[in-house]
Amino acid sequence: MPIQAVTLAIRDLLLAALHDQANVPPNSFTIYIGPPDADNDQDELILFPLRITPNPELRNAERIRRSVDPAIPAERFDPAVPLDIFYLVTAGSPANTTANEGLSRLGRAIRAIEAASPLAVPSHYQDAVWLSLEPMSNEDLSRIWGLFPNFNCRTSFVFRASPIWIDGRSPITVGPPVIDQDMIIGTREEAA
Repeated sequence: MPIQAVTLAIRDLLLAALHDQANVPPNSFTIYIGPPDADNDQDELILFPLRITPNPELRNAERIRRSVDPAIPAERFDPAVPLDIFYLVTAGSPANTTANEGLSRLGRAIRAIEAASPLAVPSHYQDAVWLSLEPMSNEDLSRIWGLFPNFNCRTSFVFRASPIWIDGRSPITVGPPVIDQDMIIGTREEAA
């Protein structure tokens, strides 16, 4: 569920960036979520979750989800898996009637990704997700495009969304934090 929520939040972010122009009617752009496919000729951008990996920095971190309501105690999820998801964004199919505007759409998408980090995903108690562009060599991109032989290669970019937490099914309630740390040095009689 968190992977889907984050992917839909990114799609909405990219749609807002495409519609943030003068004289553009609402709902005039579409973004396809999935692999580049010649059957989806009318999509202006394609958002494809390319690779999912465990986040190496947070792999052994404790996952505590705090509530916005102070009366509700924090919850710990054990096990919880932090993931990094790498997304490919490319202009739509060359058969699209607006294919000549693909580079300007990619530019708006890059600007939106860079400006939105961290991306707030309030649903499913997902923490903020950091978005960052990933450098890709021509060799890496040619390997990616080799996966889709029926799709005419287009200019594209890859970015990472991190962390996306996959929580355990049952949370463990966490006690309140320690707020008093008085230390007594010596015997009790001396301190009194």
